[in-house]
Amino acid sequence: MNLEFEISPTIEAYEEIFFAKGQGHYFKSPKTKGFFFKFLASLAITISITVISFGIGNLGFDDSPTMLLIFLMILFCIGQIVTIIFFLGFVQKALEIRAWKKQINEYLQRLKTTKIHKIILTDSFMTILQDDHEKILNWSGIIKAEVNNQYISLVSQDHLLIPSKCIEQGRYTEFKNAVSEKIKHAVTKPDQH
Repeated sequence: MNLEFEISPTIEAYEEIFFAKGQGHYFKSPKTKGFFFKFLASLAITISITVISFGIGNLGFDDSPTMLLIFLMILFCIGQIVTIIFFLGFVQKALEIRAWKKQINEYLQRLKTTKIHKIILTDSFMTILQDDHEKILNWSGIIKAEVNNQYISLVSQDHLLIPSKCIEQGRYTEFKNAVSEKIKHAVTKPDQH
């Protein structure tokens, strides 16, 4: 087997895949969504406890702290700690997303300037040609793969993503079948589309 495929790196096709399902969004991303909503809930509960505590404190029960007021103050302290933990978790995940987005944007900028982009499939290797750079992937070196009608994602030492919209018109099925045949050893996600 010796198949050659021209790749036209359409940035929009890559962005559709990279930023699908809220990926890259600080509040909607699956990585941050849980922390963000837990932070908001704990903040709302803490504020509610504070308002209730001030309300009870202003009732003027003989100016001595009641057990309820002490209990609410303890809940307030716990609420503050939980709120801070969720906020720090959210910030950590948001910083990870920021670094990831920076890497993706740098990669997309490199793709914009690429003049020649080809993939050559042989029985033993996949060769990726980008301008004057050549990368050779051994089929046995691919450890994880996802093949579907929208894209092919291969993970070895590097991560390779090939959107279907970037392959020559009508040749994506041929490309997908050839790659699928060679990566049967890799951990694959089923074709979802």
